[in-house]
Amino acid sequence: MASQIHRAMSLNLGLLLVFRTNSAYARWLTIPLTTISAYFMIGMELVADHVEVPFGTDEDDLYLEGMCNTIELSVNGIFTRRSLSHSTS
Repeated sequence: MASQIHRAMSLNLGLLLVFRTNSAYARWLTIPLTTISAYFMIGMELVADHVEVPFGTDEDDLYLEGMCNTIELSVNGIFTRRSLSHSTS
């Protein structure tokens, strides 16, 4: 939650600071710089929102059920081997 608030505040602050260019040379750069800055900042916001929820139903999300099945099979295999080695000795 705190990271979302931080990102939103950074986005707003970054967009507002671009408008503060006061030199005569930089005035004509304000619109292109604001557009480019907004494009990247909004893109970072969208990527961060997607990365915060890695286990979902989208096609590029991590397959949590498969990972859990693999872990369960590994743990069961370890305990099966241990029980067999203790029963034979």
